[in-house]
Amino acid sequence: MGSREARSAPPGTIQAHGIRQWWLNGSVRAKGLIVVAVPLIALMGLTSANLLLRQNENNVAASASTPVTWMTRPVRFSPTR
Repeated sequence: MGSREARSAPPGTIQAHGIRQWWLNGSVRAKGLIVVAVPLIALMGLTSANLLLRQNENNVAASASTPVTWMTRPVRFSPTR
C-alpha cells in the first residue's frame, strides 16, 4: 500500500472548488435565501425599469403639442389610372 501525496490544483480551479465546497457545506437557510433572493431582486429591477420607462413615455406623450391624428384618421386611397 502506497501513500498518496496531496497535489495542488491549478489556480483557476481553487476558487471554483471553494464555492462548490461552500455550497455543499452551507446551511439550508443560506442556500434558500440565495435561491429566492437573486430572482426576486432581478424581478424587482425589471419591474422598476419598466415602470420608469412607461412613466417617461406618458410624460413625453402628455407634453406633445400636437395630437397624433394620423393614427386615428382613416386613410383614403384613390384608385390610380
